[in-house]
Amino acid sequence: VGVLHLAVNMYSLWRVGAFVERLLGGPLYVVVYLLAGLGGSFASVLWNPVTVSAGASGAIFGLFGFIVGFAVQA
Repeated sequence: VGVLHLAVNMYSLWRVGAFVERLLGGPLYVVVYLLAGLGGSFASVLWNPVTVSAGASGAIFGLFGFIVGFAVQA
């Protein structure tokens, strides 16, 4: 966790988050983002329970996953 990690997360969330929000609208975007963040955190704990993790990377990857699922479905 560091300044570069934070900067990349913020930039990714700004770009990808805005795109997903336009697809879903505000309230549903919040639900998808929160579920992706919780799912990413849960998966991180399952994968390596003794490591401390921080940041929104799991939620951002979840948004990318939503975009892939949306594209495949369309």
